[in-house]
Amino acid sequence: MPASAVETASAVRGTVTNPDGAPVAGSTVTVINTSTGFRKELTTDEQGQFNLRGVPVGDDYTVIVTDPSYSTTRTDDLDLTVGQTADLNFRLYDVELEEVVVVASADVVTNV
Repeated sequence: MPASAVETASAVRGTVTNPDGAPVAGSTVTVINTSTGFRKELTTDEQGQFNLRGVPVGDDYTVIVTDPSYSTTRTDDLDLTVGQTADLNFRLYDVELEEVVVVASADVVTNV
């Protein structure tokens, strides 16, 4: 009898780029489904690409991309069906720093 495979999972793949559209290698991509407890982290390759297979089907997935050189970005409410590959592309932007001014004073306490 011939063997056959039945697809029971989905996949998530994509590319991470910087503000100029160049690939960002080494970014962390986290795929999360809080209702099922699924959580997987992977790292983008030299072309800024990531590919995660065998993701359980379901809805309400969140994909978060972090990189220390750029601001964090994410997509929410991603629905994955059997045999589907979700193609996601993320563009990271420079972290916008605001000037923070700290004003401090000291009280002098003397014991007599």
